[in-house]
Amino acid sequence: MNKKLFAKGEIVAIYGILTIGVLWVFELLIAIKVISRSEDWVYYYIFCSIISLLLMAYGCFFMAKGKGYHPI
Repeated sequence: MNKKLFAKGEIVAIYGILTIGVLWVFELLIAIKVISRSEDWVYYYIFCSIISLLLMAYGCFFMAKGKGYHPI
């Protein structure tokens, strides 16, 4: 087991999860009326969702490599 690659994968996957957390913060701020919802928010949701999925997948590839498995 390559602990360096596995740890790198964990960090990258955590960044992916934090990206989804940004969306939750946006929803919370909209719910308590700190910011207003507009049509532009749809693009932020799509962007953050895609980036989050890519980061989590990339992190999982590193974690698999760290365990000695094929990344795919």
